[in-house]
Amino acid sequence: MTDIPYLAHLREDLVTGIGRRQQRGAARRRRVALVLTPAAVVGGVLATSLIGSSSPALAIEQDGDWIEVRIADPSASEVQMESELQAAGIDADVILAPTTTEHVGRWTCIFAATRWFTDPSRQPDDLPQRPDLSSHMHATPEVLYIQRGFADRLVIVVGRTPEAGEQPSAHPEVCGDTRLVS
Repeated sequence: MTDIPYLAHLREDLVTGIGRRQQRGAARRRRVALVLTPAAVVGGVLATSLIGSSSPALAIEQDGDWIEVRIADPSASEVQMESELQAAGIDADVILAPTTTEHVGRWTCIFAATRWFTDPSRQPDDLPQRPDLSSHMHATPEVLYIQRGFADRLVIVVGRTPEAGEQPSAHPEVCGDTRLVS
């Protein structure tokens, strides 16, 4: 019977030790959670801000009276390109058109957004004149130069990689007779 009090004391020590260990584990988990939660939030905010401020779609440089525009990110969206053009003072709609591999990420065509109404009763001399883009803009498939302050709205077509099932074209139908690429 002498070893029964010893077993009771041993059992009590074991139960107390297990309880302390569980309390320490819970306290450790709380401390880790208190440290890691703010770190995770800060990491999430940084990751979101870095992703949100992704590289620019266009490389835009001011050169005197002219604005030079190049495509920096061929995978950028129409909205991102339009936003960057607007920030540079260029009023334009961007259309991404499926094109052949050599024309992806290049200016395909550019034209004024105005579509003149042709009144059949008017004589050809009375018809309104389209804006003369050649004096306000110069373009190659790689670089677009637009005169600062050019007020007409432009439609700019950019070549993109075709999606599955799309037919690529070196000259998209939206361009009509306007051509930058051959």
